[in-house]
Amino acid sequence: MSPAALFLTASALAMDASAVAATLGMRLQWRFWQGAVMCLVFGLFQAGMPCVGYLAGSGLAWLTASATIWVAAAVLIAVGVWQLHQAWQRTNSVDGDPACWPDASGLLTLAFATSVDALAAGVSLRLLEVPLAWAAGVIGGVTVVQTALALVLGRQIGKLLGNWADWIAGGILTLMGLGQLVVAAL
Repeated sequence: MSPAALFLTASALAMDASAVAATLGMRLQWRFWQGAVMCLVFGLFQAGMPCVGYLAGSGLAWLTASATIWVAAAVLIAVGVWQLHQAWQRTNSVDGDPACWPDASGLLTLAFATSVDALAAGVSLRLLEVPLAWAAGVIGGVTVVQTALALVLGRQIGKLLGNWADWIAGGILTLMGLGQLVVAAL
């Protein structure tokens, strides 16, 4: 696998983590250290899952082929619906309290769920005989950078859209999850 192909693969694997980062950035107040921790955790999970897939080899091929799309779709739909629910609550709230940044368990759940597709990539990397440390480093590094950019971009979009950002973010994630379900069903 060429470096360009690995970089594009890493960017594609980081897309769902970036979507979550952008929507969190749009609708939540966060501090620099919270964003940095989120990006690092997402990057570590994205780097670790290909390692698991690589080391498990073809024994996980059946799982990764069928389960990753369903797991990713379920998480995207769940997060999207949760955000829509939060938007509805804030719209009907008297004081308009902002939603809270995910706690450690929420962050780990999001990181795991958005990195499940990287497990399948690890199986493929083994079949293509790509060096594991190099691939994991590129995938993790690209994820950190891409989610950081998405988080900052999300913050700027959220400022422009105001209260509509909550509705748009939840709708986008829900539609992404439903789109994955359609792809999985075909």
